[in-house]
Amino acid sequence: MRSIRTSDKPVIGTALQYGHSLTNGLVDCWMLGEQSLSQARNALTGQSSTSTIIPPASGSLMGLSRVFDGATSNRFLDNSVQVLSNGTDYTVWCYFIPTAIGAIMSLVDSDDNLTERMFQLRTNASNQFEFIAFNTVGSSFSATSSITFFQGKPNTLAGTVRGTAVNVWANGVLHGSATLTGTLRSSASTIRLGLRLAISNPFTGNLLIAARWNRALTNMEIAQLHASPYSMFAGQPSNATYIVTNSTGVRIGVAA
Repeated sequence: MRSIRTSDKPVIGTALQYGHSLTNGLVDCWMLGEQSLSQARNALTGQSSTSTIIPPASGSLMGLSRVFDGATSNRFLDNSVQVLSNGTDYTVWCYFIPTAIGAIMSLVDSDDNLTERMFQLRTNASNQFEFIAFNTVGSSFSATSSITFFQGKPNTLAGTVRGTAVNVWANGVLHGSATLTGTLRSSASTIRLGLRLAISNPFTGNLLIAARWNRALTNMEIAQLHASPYSMFAGQPSNATYIVTNSTGVRIGVAA
């Protein structure tokens, strides 16, 4: 069985718990439903999305999220992210509910210019989890999972780079690897959620949280993020619950 910590009402007014171990090395964090009637913001920088069109907020069992419609009309853009030195290990992670299948869907993406592009965290056309890292000359290195996502159900997706090891994590478990050559490109001036700059690979579904670290998280930390996506936030509602699902993502119960 899998357990995902969630809420049965929108999670509003949350803040990061800076004493929590998962905030160590955290450089960007987007709580996509934090401000339901306005631009969502980067919890680390205070920067609001600079997108001209704001993905609408939606309250649901999984907490307040942003709804991406699989078109160019819904996007999130943050052009004030922290720039990391090239060669710096990093992690990119998100918590999402996909509602479409059979298409490449970009969840978290850095600049689309190959001289600047750092990574793409996405699902591919075979509905698998995928993480692509780039080196400083624009060569790409893809780590692809051997499993597919749960459509219409909560998933977590993470990509890590430690030295030359490029890894993709599907629902808290390592499921694919690649080896990078050359120097890892770690710098990024802009990060997009739900869409690439070239108006391609749009995401269809709900995006709840996305985050980036200046280090490669450990196996245990990524498993923790999957089991309890809101654990590094303060202000969780008192009625937070665990939604328990089986190996195919079917809900089988609720545990306190």
